[in-house]
Amino acid sequence: MLLKRHCSSDQNKTVKRHRRSSEAVLLPLHVVELMLERLPVKSLLRFKSVSNKWKSTIESRCFQDQQFLRRKQSGGPDVLCVAIGDDLYNNINQGYYEAAPRDTVMLGSSVVSKVRLPITNMMLCHGSCDGLLCSYCSYTPSVVINPATRWQRSFPLSNFQQLCIDMVDKNQYEFPMHKLGFGKDKFRGTYKPVWLYNSSKFGLENVTTCEVFDFSKNAWRYIVPASHYKIN
Repeated sequence: MLLKRHCSSDQNKTVKRHRRSSEAVLLPLHVVELMLERLPVKSLLRFKSVSNKWKSTIESRCFQDQQFLRRKQSGGPDVLCVAIGDDLYNNINQGYYEAAPRDTVMLGSSVVSKVRLPITNMMLCHGSCDGLLCSYCSYTPSVVINPATRWQRSFPLSNFQQLCIDMVDKNQYEFPMHKLGFGKDKFRGTYKPVWLYNSSKFGLENVTTCEVFDFSKNAWRYIVPASHYKIN
């Protein structure tokens, strides 16, 4: 009698495990995607190890676009506050500041992280692009940062930056300090840093010169023709 009860108990456990596994298998993938879309990036990075299907789903361009769109619709900003340099204000209400390393970007309370940059004295492109920040300097390589994952990628000097370096080496400082543009190609889904500057200030023949960085080739290319009007 005890043996029969023991066998019956083992059979029930096996049936329950089978039912649970069947229910997990029968859960539609689009339902899983809707659940994952509501999670923060840090959780998604951990959940990629659950299964190959979850990993491929989370890494797909379609899912990432939907997750980012849902996050934007929630109404919260991507980055609340960005400060660069030695004088980082720790608490403006109390009227004092806390010194920070020159190569550090502190992000607001919506993204609790500290991103250390490879180069000092850098500026940020206006706003963020799909949550990415682009930091640059006229004399050093630029870097794209994902503050949510701390991923970053630097890219080499452009011809414009090299021209600025040459002017400084010649002790010539009367040239414009243009700002780097950073945007997204909505047709190809690629991100593009852009320099657009007046050519005559550097002894070039064109009215303006436009350089765009190609991440797939890790190289800058010229857009010809560029703007026919000088930049104010």
